[in-house]
Amino acid sequence: MKTKICIIIILTILIGVCPSQADTVWLSGHHEIVDGDIYGEIRIYNDVTMDIFGGDIDMLETYDTTVTDWFDGQMHTLWTDDDSVVSIYGGTLSRLKSAGNSVVYIYAYDVTYDPTGGGDDNGWIEGKYYSDDTEFAFSLFSQETYSHINIIPVIYAEIEIKPNTLNLSSKGKWLTCHIWLPEDYNVADVNSESVRLQDEVQPDWIWFNEQQQVAMARFSRSEIAEILEPGDVELTVTGFLDDGSYFIGTDTIRVIDKGRLRGGLVNSNSIVVDDVEYYIQTDKAVYNLGENVQMLYRVTNLGDEDVTFSSLPLPEWNFWVEKHGENIWRAVNVWWAVITEFTLSPGESKEFPALSFPYVWNMRDDENNLVNVGKYNVIGGLYAGSGLWDFTRISVGIKIVPEPKGRVKHN
Repeated sequence: MKTKICIIIILTILIGVCPSQADTVWLSGHHEIVDGDIYGEIRIYNDVTMDIFGGDIDMLETYDTTVTDWFDGQMHTLWTDDDSVVSIYGGTLSRLKSAGNSVVYIYAYDVTYDPTGGGDDNGWIEGKYYSDDTEFAFSLFSQETYSHINIIPVIYAEIEIKPNTLNLSSKGKWLTCHIWLPEDYNVADVNSESVRLQDEVQPDWIWFNEQQQVAMARFSRSEIAEILEPGDVELTVTGFLDDGSYFIGTDTIRVIDKGRLRGGLVNSNSIVVDDVEYYIQTDKAVYNLGENVQMLYRVTNLGDEDVTFSSLPLPEWNFWVEKHGENIWRAVNVWWAVITEFTLSPGESKEFPALSFPYVWNMRDDENNLVNVGKYNVIGGLYAGSGLWDFTRISVGIKIVPEPKGRVKHN
């Protein structure tokens, strides 16, 4: 009788394809095999540990208490014995035998296991390649093999990641993931130490709500930002239950990088209040006298719920420049008594001014006089509902230096 099991791996059949032969090698300590490595036969004993990330191996024999993790590469025959443990997460394998007290864990996809027949070795594991449905098969040598092969079932979890738009230049602290398992499972059985985002990032904090059957994990934004590029990105969260079952869930978010202006690094500052980031930037930190200063103000909802902003005047934003605490220039000097309102969903941002990004200050004060060299603060913010400035005010410092010699002076 055939049993259908859903499991996770990238494995294809490779019958009769062997790498270049070489002498048998015995490895000790910890060893890694990577792309380009070619071996005939490898034997490992005692307490050797090995990670296989690629390469081409004709035969691997594992004995004693060795531990092997296999992620990628090609192998014709795997033979395990004694108390050795092999975990297969990916790769291409043709033949498998497990004897003694050894254990093989297979994380595969859409696999059919038929222990009673098929082939000249009295047993097969058959299935499909993880990404493109290419068929693969394992040939099992003898009846004793069956008790040593552990096919790990995969639980397909539902996950939701917030914010759904991640700004790589944001100073937000967390990326939050909610995890729901199928109704036959209990989220409290999730091994919190096993949870990973993109197979790399561990959560800084994880919480389980058994009543609502949801787990919430918070991942460090700074760690995640190091491994992501702008665009629509599918994020994968994986982990194990206490019984060894493996779960996986995916969600797609938008990754942006708005910490640049006209292709160059910017001069910026931000504050976070109640899960909302208020951010200001100028196109650089040091200017020659008479240059234009390009500026932008942005508000980002870093939380998990919608946030609504209300303002009495229109426009609801403003920029101004101060020197030694004294205001010398303001972008907007006329307002309309109109109530404005906008709502940001989790992860959403709004930039100001919306229709004329970036806003430009020409280094003249409110009386149209060219300012002097020195240090200035460029400030941005929103009006509160009462028409007064509140905690949305944020500033960034700039320095104005004399024009290089040979340039025309501004009158």
